[in-house]
Amino acid sequence: MRARRDVGARLEQSLQLSAHAAACPITIVAARWVRWASASFDGGRHELTIELEATPAAARWLMALPETELPIPGHLVADLIVVQRATVCGRTTARLEVLTVEAC
Repeated sequence: MRARRDVGARLEQSLQLSAHAAACPITIVAARWVRWASASFDGGRHELTIELEATPAAARWLMALPETELPIPGHLVADLIVVQRATVCGRTTARLEVLTVEAC
């Protein structure tokens, strides 16, 4: 039997595919998520730290990321914030906070 991937792994894959399509591949340095629920929705709160080469393409991708559609089977990205970004020695490190909800 094949193990079902959780929403955190699917979010990571979607971010990697989006970055690759924008010609700025990322490395996920750290990732964690916890289940989250409101009166109307179930989902997850995610915190990720990513690293990528500091290029104009990477800067454009990070700037557009909060509005980028990230397909995740069975879930929707309800909110994505680039909380922190720093560039040192040609590498950009960014911390993301993401809220996913289960699709109805």
